Amino acid sequence: MPIEWRSTLAIGHEEIDADHQKLIRLVNLYEDAVAKKDAFELKVAFLGLCEYAEVHFAREEKLMDAVAYPERFRHREAHAQLKSELLKFHDGLADPQGPRLAIDKASVFLRDWIVEHVVRMDLPLKPYLTGGRR
Repeated sequence: MPIEWRSTLAIGHEEIDADHQKLIRLVNLYEDAVAKKDAFELKVAFLGLCEYAEVHFAREEKLMDAVAYPERFRHREAHAQLKSELLKFHDGLADPQGPRLAIDKASVFLRDWIVEHVVRMDLPLKPYLTGGRR
């Protein structure tokens, strides 16, 4: 079942909300490729997700700096951890001995990551972007 964007996930910043929507679409594309057992499509979807995550993280970190978000350093650490996990999955997907396990683990991780990260890490940023706090 694909992940669906809900307005409750919006943080009130047009670019960041658009990024989150695109990341959800990319996770859904990855899961479609897993379901189809299409190795090429899976690799393209995963690499696209990794590349866009980099773009998004950089944009979000710049924004957090601009509003002096007090949790920005912890948030950056979370991004670094996520990048590390994505790299591990990338290596696992390339391993001819065990790509199936990596594929399944990545699928679970990606679903949890996109929703959990937005809810726990990104939504608390909302008041700083909408002028409610500084």
